[in-house]
Amino acid sequence: MMASASPRLLVAEDDEFLREILQECLEAEGFDVVSAVDGAQALELFLSSGPYDAVLLDDEMPLLTGRKVLARLREAGERVAALLLSGSLVLDENERAGLGVGAVLRKPVSITELTAAIRRTLANASADA
Repeated sequence: MMASASPRLLVAEDDEFLREILQECLEAEGFDVVSAVDGAQALELFLSSGPYDAVLLDDEMPLLTGRKVLARLREAGERVAALLLSGSLVLDENERAGLGVGAVLRKPVSITELTAAIRRTLANASADA
């Protein structure tokens, strides 16, 4: 059986400690992770160093929120799988559909739950492709 390439994730989180933990844990789970410190850097990285299989965006970041990053990607025609991470965000079905969000995860989230949500979102995205 051939090993497939690691799914490539762009993770945007403004909390440095959490960003480092997310990167380490997701890499340990087999993902290739690129990290951004805020929404503006996430957008720049996505456009300059893509493609990515999925984006994991904190919704509450300086410069651009996760939702704004995702809205800009969608406006540019990008259909990348997406997950939002937030302490308080609630999106209704119309907002989720409009932004193409695979999952909205509330902080704190376990790595097990996060990894499962990323894998589900990737599977759903490939099924929709």
